[in-house]
Amino acid sequence: MKILKSVLPIVAAIFISFSANAQVGIGTTDPHASSILELSSTTSGLLIPRVTTTQMSAISSPATGLVVYNTTESCIYFYTGSAWQSTCSSTSNYWNTAGNSSLTTSHFLGSTDATHLYFRTDNTQRMILNSSGNLGIGVASPSNALTVAGTLPLRLLGTTHDAAIDTVLVINSSGVVYKRSVASINNSNWKITGNSGTSASTNFIGNTDSVSLVFRVKNEEVGRFNTKRGFSGGKNNTNTGTNTFVFGQTDTVGGSFGAAFGNNNKLETNANYSIVGGGDNIVKSTASYSVTTGELNVNEGVHASAHGEHLLVNSYNMFAVGSYNDTVPGNRTWVDSTNHLFVVGNGHKFCDRSNVITATWGGNVGIDNANPQTALDVHGGFSLRPRTTLTEGTTTTVTSNNFAYTVENRSYLQITSDGSPANRSIVLSDGLQTGQIIVIECTTPGGLNGIRIVDNAGTHNINSNGTRDLYINDVIVLMWNGTDWIEISYTNN
Repeated sequence: MKILKSVLPIVAAIFISFSANAQVGIGTTDPHASSILELSSTTSGLLIPRVTTTQMSAISSPATGLVVYNTTESCIYFYTGSAWQSTCSSTSNYWNTAGNSSLTTSHFLGSTDATHLYFRTDNTQRMILNSSGNLGIGVASPSNALTVAGTLPLRLLGTTHDAAIDTVLVINSSGVVYKRSVASINNSNWKITGNSGTSASTNFIGNTDSVSLVFRVKNEEVGRFNTKRGFSGGKNNTNTGTNTFVFGQTDTVGGSFGAAFGNNNKLETNANYSIVGGGDNIVKSTASYSVTTGELNVNEGVHASAHGEHLLVNSYNMFAVGSYNDTVPGNRTWVDSTNHLFVVGNGHKFCDRSNVITATWGGNVGIDNANPQTALDVHGGFSLRPRTTLTEGTTTTVTSNNFAYTVENRSYLQITSDGSPANRSIVLSDGLQTGQIIVIECTTPGGLNGIRIVDNAGTHNINSNGTRDLYINDVIVLMWNGTDWIEISYTNN
């Protein structure tokens, strides 16, 4: 123990030096005159008390100047006499990420020598202010006061405008931006909001040379005016006509003053003043002044029309509707009595063409007949049906003698009665047209009831071969000769 007691003072004297003014030096024999305690080491440091925020706040009556290391904030704190102050939050000489206050012209962000100022995000340079004062965004070495590079380099929001003083930015071929007055541009350009003070004789949209004018959307052609005043809209159209209009896809127009709409229609050269719409129609060069709609139709006639599918129009002024019509040789450019004038096609395929109605220039009408030879040429049978009236239905009941019956536009009359023919005669009204034919059938069921056709032109408007009493299923056929109903035939069934 005596040895230990004698050694300790020697060791302490080695590491601690006291000056005459009560200065203490640790690791030094010559503590600074202005210090009470000076620590000197190249391998160790000063370790002050380490406390959490809770522990620091719990220190009772801390002395002004008391220092601790706050492990919660990882920062040295000192007590000001009224509160703990962090040495890490001082803004007196640093730019605070939450902002600074009381700034003056002596405060600045930058350098004090001829070095560049760099700006980074995600540790990647985004902007540079070089030592010459040039600002670059997206570039490493700006050569102008402001150089911006990027996919979308610039956007201005919230700007006001005044047409009297505004200027616009224009960019030369080197990418340098200059100012230009709005007035200098407005005087020679079309505005998207419209122009005023224009002259129809000098102001126009277009060109001054023999080149087509093209319109594009998403850099794809959607419209074109050719040098012959023709317009094509759509895709892959061919328009070589003059004063024509095409809108569709793969349409071809060679005639002038015509129009095509749809897909893959062809208006051949010299098919002038014609219109075609639909798909895959062909208007031949002979078919000027024609109209064709539908699909897969062929029109060859002047002033002709086709509306349907797979129709063939080969006559002057012919009008066809339906599908797969039947034809006869026709004059395409002028009137011929055998030419088809009106056709309703009802065929089903190329080898099964037919017409439900055919009318010729000669005045003949065919039913299910493409080549009618008479005024009415019916291929097949035909039927007469009773025509209804507003009050009586299809069958009229005679309830009195000299019963007035209005014929009107009828050809088949079904008549019944509630009495015997002697007391149930009928008086017919005049016919509508000379040659009108009517068929009268008695439909009185069984027994002795029926109707009487009186042979008396004066009282009953009928001139028959004697008075006819009609019972169930008896039929008489009459024709109006312009004065009376005359008998054609009578059947007593």
